[in-house]
Amino acid sequence: MENGHGDWSNEGCYYKTTSDDRFVCFCNHLTNFAVIMDYSEEEEQTTIFQDVLTYISVTGCVISLVCLVITIITIIYVRELRGKWPQRILLNLCLSLIFLYTTFVVGIELTSCPNCCIVVAILLHYFVLTTLFWMLVEAVNMYLEFLFKHYHAGRFFMLSLLVGWVIPILPVRIISVLSYEETYFNEEYCFMKHGYSLYFGLLSISAIVLVLNFAVYVSIIRGLTCRPRPTERQDTMNELISRVRQSIMITMLFTLTWIFGFCSFTSSETVRHVFQSLFCVCNSLQGILIFVILCVRHKEVRLAWVKCFCCLETITATDTSNKTPGNAIATTSL
Repeated sequence: MENGHGDWSNEGCYYKTTSDDRFVCFCNHLTNFAVIMDYSEEEEQTTIFQDVLTYISVTGCVISLVCLVITIITIIYVRELRGKWPQRILLNLCLSLIFLYTTFVVGIELTSCPNCCIVVAILLHYFVLTTLFWMLVEAVNMYLEFLFKHYHAGRFFMLSLLVGWVIPILPVRIISVLSYEETYFNEEYCFMKHGYSLYFGLLSISAIVLVLNFAVYVSIIRGLTCRPRPTERQDTMNELISRVRQSIMITMLFTLTWIFGFCSFTSSETVRHVFQSLFCVCNSLQGILIFVILCVRHKEVRLAWVKCFCCLETITATDTSNKTPGNAIATTSL
């Protein structure tokens, strides 16, 4: 402003009242999903670009929430899916994403309430980690099932509950005990401040989990392409290969999303904006793509939907026919 000399900006702010000879103003701002991977300490000004990313993030998160809820209801409703251990792992992944999206949409801008903002920041940190760990659990489960003939998925699922929901508590708890106010209270948005807690408590863990996830799926793909397939387990192998393809699509979705986030670690503003845009779009739309992969592309799910809709139409038609005058007179005479 003022040809580079600087001045006060009134963008996003409005005058409220005058109290004790002081002007009282209220300001608002928007926050997009890219703050989860933002390591830079530089404050970015509110621009049309940031506003667009915010609208994309919020809209995508809301649509993803709806799709994830439908996915969970479908898994619970379809008996063939409800009884399978891998689907239970994916169910927990969907729950983790629902908690993450809901916390982000509802609480990311609660900066006016410091205590609420700290709680939101802690929850966001925790649910980001649980989502990453459930991705790793899905990959390891697939690898063990492929590698070991007498693999017991039920026992692994009990262990996965510990890995997916309990282990992520540890870094959150450590940071909360050491310096929760310095780390989790942020005047700009309700997430972790820049510093060592963000670097080692979230970004480093995310990088390690993504590398492990990628290594596990490379091993699975190598085993599928290089090993001879036993004929006596042909049906089991075909089902496993189908699930591997499904899991790889989901994992590639998550992995590419977080890779975009790490690629935004650059000094070039243009490159950073490009990868922040990709990160926001892919991350906020994960629930939609999971819904397509787990439900729309699944033959058993489509058949269950058709059966459910047909039953609803039959019930509706029956209720309508019972309300006709002829049926009412017949019922009264009976």
